[in-house]
Amino acid sequence: MAKIVIIFDFDRTLIDGDSDRGVVTEMGLTEIFHQLRFTLPWNRLMDRMMMEIQSQGRSIDDIECCLKKMPIDSHIIEAIKSAKSLGCDLKIVSDANQFFIEKILEQHDLLDCFSEIYTNPTSLDENGNLRILPYHSDALSPHSCNLCPSNLCKGLVMDHIRASSPNDQIPRRFIYLGDGGGDFCPTLKLRECDFVMPRTNYPLWKKISDNALLIKAEVKEWSSAEELQRILLQLPAMSSLLKVREKLLSPLVSSTIRRLSSSLSYSREDSRDSEVLIHPSAVVHPNAVIGKGVSVGPFCTVGSSVKLGNGCKLYPSSHVFGNTELGESCVLMTGAVVGDELPGYTFIGCNNIIGHHAVVGVKCQDLKYRHGDECFLCIGNNNEIREFCSIHRSSKPSDKTVIGDNNLIMGSCHIAHDCKIGDRNIFANNTLLAGHVVVQDNTHTAGATVVHQFCHIGSFAFIGGGSVVSQDVPKYMMVTGERAELRGLNLEGLRRNGFTMSELKSLRAAYRKIFMSTETVPLSLEERLTKMEQDQELYSVPAVSAMLQSIRDSFTESRRGICKFRQWLDSTA
Repeated sequence: MAKIVIIFDFDRTLIDGDSDRGVVTEMGLTEIFHQLRFTLPWNRLMDRMMMEIQSQGRSIDDIECCLKKMPIDSHIIEAIKSAKSLGCDLKIVSDANQFFIEKILEQHDLLDCFSEIYTNPTSLDENGNLRILPYHSDALSPHSCNLCPSNLCKGLVMDHIRASSPNDQIPRRFIYLGDGGGDFCPTLKLRECDFVMPRTNYPLWKKISDNALLIKAEVKEWSSAEELQRILLQLPAMSSLLKVREKLLSPLVSSTIRRLSSSLSYSREDSRDSEVLIHPSAVVHPNAVIGKGVSVGPFCTVGSSVKLGNGCKLYPSSHVFGNTELGESCVLMTGAVVGDELPGYTFIGCNNIIGHHAVVGVKCQDLKYRHGDECFLCIGNNNEIREFCSIHRSSKPSDKTVIGDNNLIMGSCHIAHDCKIGDRNIFANNTLLAGHVVVQDNTHTAGATVVHQFCHIGSFAFIGGGSVVSQDVPKYMMVTGERAELRGLNLEGLRRNGFTMSELKSLRAAYRKIFMSTETVPLSLEERLTKMEQDQELYSVPAVSAMLQSIRDSFTESRRGICKFRQWLDSTA
């Protein structure tokens, strides 16, 4: 029996995100990160970010607290523990760093599951600052591989792992799971008996698709944590281990493992069971993946690359096309159209409602879009998208249209290409967002609102009905007017969202000092912001500092500035 070695990449594979970017964002270093992004190699850039954290008075404990917040999907945790229990040798090969990986694994009680972690080492300097070092030497040419960054060649690591095989004459089979371009080099080292599991529509998957003749290992792609768990534990090599394990364990434990295996054995062939209801007039492609309890009504269409999660319901004459995935318990009302036969994908999370005749995930209305380019749309969970809405994919392969969780998007709204929408927003009827608009969390628009392209709408903002927003709306503020103007703070919205009376009082005082100044010598907005930041009592209130930062961010390069304002002394701010 061959020994199984499972090698995980870390970012966007073991965790569904980027640990480096997560720390940068949590520590408020996004602006300087983007300033330096293309001036330094990634490894040196992150080392520089650690120094910036120290310069802001933060410590390694603050970084550790940030890392502890990063989640790992329960399906990934179960897959790791199941593979470990079957006797697999688990390793990590990642271009993250030792401190980040170990702290995240410790938080989820997974560190002991891995025999080795190959990554960029970390250390503390004489001042207690976290430093990130390259895995390979800082020499001018630390390795000869032209596929990998200078700090880490994963292919060389794969050679080292294979060469370190114990002298027990037991053959080893490798399973490699990854997503990034740096995972292509070790993939080329795999043999016919091995497996590679690339994440669908990520760089590794694309490189494998473009260079299929170079790949010797069997390719098993995955797109979600649940799918990763299912596919990994169903690989022939893993199934063999499972059978051996069952013979060695007691009958009680063996029956438990069999039940686990059967719960993971869902496939296209057994998806058309008695729980799936497909009307005879519906057109469902045989290659579509249909979950349990799915209902497909009359005259519906389900394309060949579509995946419908458990419990999805398609009402009559609704259609799903292209590379589109719907999570569990999604509902498509009559006439809804989701997805398009375009390169790229449309991903929709769980418990979403797509209203009557809504059109979601189709080609953008941007003349700069080039035919054949990949374009993407990602929608989170628990969103209600009402009748006749239109939501478009991105206009270029390097971007995505993104909508978060728990949003209410009322009838006839439009969300254009490359928009970024946060969580718990309410868009009233006929709200129209042009391309590249960013809307943060907990905002509320009244009916017939129009937002110009590239504008940013801050969290907890309110936009009055019929407004045309052509510049940014900072956090917590209320705007209205044919050409929207600031009309004070969104006090009612802030109260409803749990802001305390003390916070509201501080925000009102700060707003008055910035936008309703009574200075005898007029000051510019920049001077008023600076003066406000020097007010230690007000600036120490997190809500106030967040509002000031939101205003300042609107005047950075490529941003549009904030909406106009009037210095009305009788304002209700």
